[in-house]
Amino acid sequence: LTAHAERALTDPDPWRALEVFLTRTVEAQVTDASLAPVTAAAEDALPRTTELKTALWSAGRVLLDRAREAGAVRADLAPGDLVPLMCGIAYAVDVHGGAPDDRIDTAHRYLGTLLGGLRATTAPPSR
Repeated sequence: LTAHAERALTDPDPWRALEVFLTRTVEAQVTDASLAPVTAAAEDALPRTTELKTALWSAGRVLLDRAREAGAVRADLAPGDLVPLMCGIAYAVDVHGGAPDDRIDTAHRYLGTLLGGLRATTAPPSR
């Protein structure tokens, strides 16, 4: 995930960068059952886990700030909103995602709905 975050940070399109980062995050969460509880945990068993989570949250914050500054996302969306929203999608897929082969498609559909709600109405379409 940190490699995906680093790649997203190099994307010149702020909306696309945020969208790709969140897509990779939710895909990882629905294919690795341990990821959502680890990212949601207030305390970590290993210092390396804390470092990785900090790097991901930092990248998410930068990507969100860039998208907000570009007018691509709602102004009221706070950086702290991203982790619970992503965990919420992972939980919803876990409970209602259907057969294992359908989980990624379900996650993409839920994320698409979420992204539609996060997007500022005046933002230009993503390329």
